[in-house]
Amino acid sequence: STYLCYADNLSIQWTPENAPIPVSPYTFTWGGAAPPTPVAPAVAPVPGGVKIEWKDTATAWNTAISSGKPMFVYFSAPNVLAVNKLDQLFASDAQAQTFIQGYIPTKIDVNQLAGGDLARKFQIFKVPTILLMDSKGHETGRAIFSMADNWDTFTKKLIK
Repeated sequence: STYLCYADNLSIQWTPENAPIPVSPYTFTWGGAAPPTPVAPAVAPVPGGVKIEWKDTATAWNTAISSGKPMFVYFSAPNVLAVNKLDQLFASDAQAQTFIQGYIPTKIDVNQLAGGDLARKFQIFKVPTILLMDSKGHETGRAIFSMADNWDTFTKKLIK
């Protein structure tokens, strides 16, 4: 007899935090069920704050080369608690928004094929991970954001 087998995101991440396994964005294709509805966390925007315009990787890289400005590379995945918390910081923390203005920001979903390839290339084993890169592609900083972090504790890990 024959059967179909679907495999999705075969990585396992260890964490000391109590975190549920993320829901795959592809499960709806397996049995015809409706795709999960993403729930945007309620975030109060910063008064006078700046919305971060995440660029795709090709645009970010080309902009970094032409401008000489460094890149802020955000490796993420949907439905991960620490990613949701970091996204909330980017939406509501003025210091985070000001920090990112000094960089060309790009956000990479590691669950997508191209994102997974980039994660493998840069040896990203847990999300959310942030890389800081100069305009020549050299890594100048790296840190993994955890649920225990706030913007201050995270930037101390990122910039050494």
